[in-house]
Amino acid sequence: MERGDERQGHGAGQGRCCDPADRSRRGCLGTSAPGALAMSPEALSAQRLYGDIRDAIMTGAFRPGEVLVTSHIAERFGTSVSPVRDVLHQLLGEGLIQAQSIGGFYVPALAPRGIGHLYRWQAELTYLVARSAPGLETISDPLDPGLSHGRKAGVLTPVEIAHGCSRLFHALAGISDNPEHHLAFARLDARLHLVRCHEAVLGRCQGELVSLWGHLRSGNRHRARTALWHYHRRRLLNLERIFAALVAAGHARASAHEI
Repeated sequence: MERGDERQGHGAGQGRCCDPADRSRRGCLGTSAPGALAMSPEALSAQRLYGDIRDAIMTGAFRPGEVLVTSHIAERFGTSVSPVRDVLHQLLGEGLIQAQSIGGFYVPALAPRGIGHLYRWQAELTYLVARSAPGLETISDPLDPGLSHGRKAGVLTPVEIAHGCSRLFHALAGISDNPEHHLAFARLDARLHLVRCHEAVLGRCQGELVSLWGHLRSGNRHRARTALWHYHRRRLLNLERIFAALVAAGHARASAHEI
């Protein structure tokens, strides 16, 4: 047992904002990579465990601020401690979790300032890609047909809209010829997913997403960058409201406000 594993986090397995079992249908969480069928059973099992633990963190099943107890995670996913520890080291490298000074790992707590840093980083990345990458007009529809085909005039849930935002920004990164953009977007997307699930307090998020997609696929770079600026500015001006929604859902603590 790692040092710090004896400390239990609060609320493990509760309060997730979406069901990881739907990840392959939604297409934006940790699904198997192309060619996974050719992988060995051991490699496929390791990849599945990575996806399951990553999804549990992204969706709030392991809450922000919670200590990740390797033995408990192993029991939860029906495996041994060693592969869990391997996954946690990988997620540490991706910035999704952090290391404790006494040993072990924890999910970083959320606070308005940190959320603002993530939004600003996303704004800078999207602006960079929209300014130079070819093929803006080829960006695919962010509304997943599996969730919303025939419902685009209807009301999507906050989680569906969050997945739509994920697909849109992944599609934007996908037109860049710089693989570092893809990697940066993937890591940032994982860290922002839970926050996006609580953006509904802003209102008009579905219409905003459809409008943003329209501006991007217009191919007009100035129009695309302006739309991205408005999208991120609205969130940066409403950090307190988004954070309050996270607190109300049990995914953040009011005492973390100044972190």
